[in-house]
Amino acid sequence: MSKVYPGTMTQTAEIADRFKPHPFIKMRADMGDKIAKWVLDHGQQFEIGPETYKGRRGRQGLCFMNATHLAWDNPELFYVEGYVCIHGISIEHAWVCDKDRNIFDPTLRVAPDKSKNLRNDPTRITDYFGVIFGHAYLRRATLDNGYYGLFANASTHALVTGQVKDWQP
Repeated sequence: MSKVYPGTMTQTAEIADRFKPHPFIKMRADMGDKIAKWVLDHGQQFEIGPETYKGRRGRQGLCFMNATHLAWDNPELFYVEGYVCIHGISIEHAWVCDKDRNIFDPTLRVAPDKSKNLRNDPTRITDYFGVIFGHAYLRRATLDNGYYGLFANASTHALVTGQVKDWQP
């Protein structure tokens, strides 16, 4: 199977069938959610791997900040913003990936012993679908906006309305 690298949208039919966004994201886009529509148009599916939940955890509830700082501190990692599906519901989320699309989530916690506690059940997290951003755009947008996360105020945000073209790695 071929790999999809940051900034590319070429996928074989096999990959396209395997990496479809969660239906909840499409539903949000169909209801007029501009963020969901933009993510569907420019994003890609990511697979959960053995390294996804390893490493130092950032503060719960601050995924945009955690992923931003991890990408800033590690030039080999790219900031990704989109959706994670937890218990069947897609929520806005941020994580990082490397050039091979291996994801590292600095925020979500999963118990290594796969305990029966549903809060720590790794099977509850099933999908990551998002857009990979370049380092220069991430830094500029974060500093210009004065907050973490690139999709806030999506109805007027230059990225979602197509005014920004240099967001890719």
